[in-house]
Amino acid sequence: MVIEPATSGDLPEVRTLLERHHLPIDGVDELAQTMIVARNDTHVVGAAALELYADGALLRSVVVDAAMQGKRVGHRLTEAALEMAHQHGARTVFLMTTTADRFFPKFGFERITRADVPASVQASIEFRSACPASAIVMRKRLATTMVRGEISIRAAETTEAQAIARLLGQLGYDATPADIASRLARILTRRDHRFVIAEAEGQVVGWIHASVSEHIDSAACVLIEGLVVDREHRGRGIGRVLLDDAEAWARAIGCSLVRLRSTDARTEAHQFYQHLGYTKVKTQHSFAKAVDSGGERLIARLVPRVEH
Repeated sequence: MVIEPATSGDLPEVRTLLERHHLPIDGVDELAQTMIVARNDTHVVGAAALELYADGALLRSVVVDAAMQGKRVGHRLTEAALEMAHQHGARTVFLMTTTADRFFPKFGFERITRADVPASVQASIEFRSACPASAIVMRKRLATTMVRGEISIRAAETTEAQAIARLLGQLGYDATPADIASRLARILTRRDHRFVIAEAEGQVVGWIHASVSEHIDSAACVLIEGLVVDREHRGRGIGRVLLDDAEAWARAIGCSLVRLRSTDARTEAHQFYQHLGYTKVKTQHSFAKAVDSGGERLIARLVPRVEH
């Protein structure tokens, strides 16, 4: 069984599951972009979805086929949905339930009143009409991850483009803050990408960029696109925790493998990865070809400056 992002083609099966379990289907067709499904072979056997609002996320449509209940499918779907909420920058997740008020506290949800729910979330169809007035309202606050009590790990923001560009320069790649901000704005909207930073005393001291990589010859995996810790803050466990975050994201979205690439000259980095359990799989040559006039300039930027 695989836990993975839904596609629009999954919606008919999700609706059938919801109807079979007497759960609301209003608005579910608009949630394909923020829905997680459990897939057994080619069939959808579970789902969970998010509605994203300015003041938080609404977790809804958590459902598991009767034949798959008792196999922790609901746990995995809920964990994946909470990870998605965190990835989208939500600080708080709300839900309504009539039957699962003993299930969700396992994930840190607490019972609250409707008056405690922000207006933007109360405007959802679940609050307005889909769920009965007797439904129990619950809330979970998404905390940041702490490293040694003074470093926080959280989703990046486009306003931090200059700091991200500074650290990228330490990797040997040059990019303007404007270019970083433009690219980051696109990355942060994608469910198959994750970009988080490490922060200490209000300063960005590291970041990691991970994405879902799919190839015809292997199962989907999470690929580390970039990882850097400020040279002034190395040796504090920051790189380890940034990789822990990417690995937790991989598990949450149903990927069993995390892969990364490292320039052959970065021998210290190779030792670091192996110390964390990463296996050297192969050595490759990297090729690129310009297909228009701007390509030659881009090729030159692919080669990092490596400090010795």
